Amino acid sequence: MTKKPLSYAPIHIVEGEQGSGKSNTMVARVVDAYKKDNTIKIYANFHLYGIPAVYLPLHRMIQYLNSGLIRDAYLLVDEGYIGGNSREGMTALVGVITKMANQIRKRHLHFYIATPNSRDLDWRFRWAKTENIMCSYDSKTKMITVMIKNKHKYKRPRIITYYASQYWKYYDTDEQFKIPEGQIAKALENVW
Repeated sequence: MTKKPLSYAPIHIVEGEQGSGKSNTMVARVVDAYKKDNTIKIYANFHLYGIPAVYLPLHRMIQYLNSGLIRDAYLLVDEGYIGGNSREGMTALVGVITKMANQIRKRHLHFYIATPNSRDLDWRFRWAKTENIMCSYDSKTKMITVMIKNKHKYKRPRIITYYASQYWKYYDTDEQFKIPEGQIAKALENVW
């Protein structure tokens, strides 16, 4: 990726119902970018296979925010509502994640965050996004259709369809994401 200053923050919200191809679409973007320029850095909060990428779960992402490590890269966050939930905007976790999101341009990151519904994300993500990608999957044809709204590139939404299975080997669609222990402890206080 180029080191020259970015003129905007490339924040991509990828949304769609469960099984619609959100993770596949993020993976397709970085795999295609890597094949084009194999010097890019990739960080993801899920495991990627077959391309050089750093697994960076949410707690490590927060831990390394001030280290200078998370810059000049692609940063993928699957199940983004876990760390950026709209109903938890006042928590320290969401506060730190959104502060990082407000530094995307200065960090030279291409930031992708996936969620079933963008309304589940904190309003600061929705306000700052430059691209919204809506996904749907056809299990018969194994095709993913994405409708892309990009406020810097397209005047009208763009629709692209691609064959999903070519990217399946790069990730595990059933990888589960941990809910932060502090959130579980608080929820348990309210049970019974």
